[in-house]
Amino acid sequence: MRIMVTIENVTEQGLNLWTGSIAPESVFKLGSPLSTAGNSSVLLLEHAEFDPVQERLSFPLGGARVLNLGATEDAVFVAAHGVEDSVTTTDDALPEAASDQRLGFGDRDCIRAFSRLPDELQEAAREIVSHIRALDPSGNLAHKHPRYVNFPDNWVTLQAQPMVKEILVTFKGTVETTLKPASARRPYQGFKIGRLVDVAEAKRVLSLAQRRP
Repeated sequence: MRIMVTIENVTEQGLNLWTGSIAPESVFKLGSPLSTAGNSSVLLLEHAEFDPVQERLSFPLGGARVLNLGATEDAVFVAAHGVEDSVTTTDDALPEAASDQRLGFGDRDCIRAFSRLPDELQEAAREIVSHIRALDPSGNLAHKHPRYVNFPDNWVTLQAQPMVKEILVTFKGTVETTLKPASARRPYQGFKIGRLVDVAEAKRVLSLAQRRP
């Protein structure tokens, strides 16, 4: 079950448009902002639910894209329905795996960021991201350069390495594997994916990683 984020005392301003208050530091925790300007934060929401009686707006953790991080608690919330394609996709349609309803904005950003890799590694990245979200439905990937880090439980990270045509994966725990090892600080272990055939073993390893209960 997904963790829901709820904003109280929200005012409906129009179809799929609301205003309310949320601290800038809380906005930042929802995802890396595309811009930081002005006083108001602007968030694009997937699967938003609004209760007009309680004046309450809810959305899944990982279902918000921070279009702008403002300097005050003033915020504008926009439902992605009807505008999602023009904001969250490139000219090319997202692959089928990226349309998985479990994936958050950060997950899809990660998949797009791996577009510099060979085709088979792009497919590997899509499968790994989908597997991560299946294991941790309440999570989302956030871009913490140069890696994408799962949050709120930081148990796995992904990094594209186009120069060597590999995907670097680190995860919490210790698991024996035949995959190419990569250095990582304890309590993490790392490995690299260089071929699509590595995905099955990578999924097995991640399934055994240490995650929060």
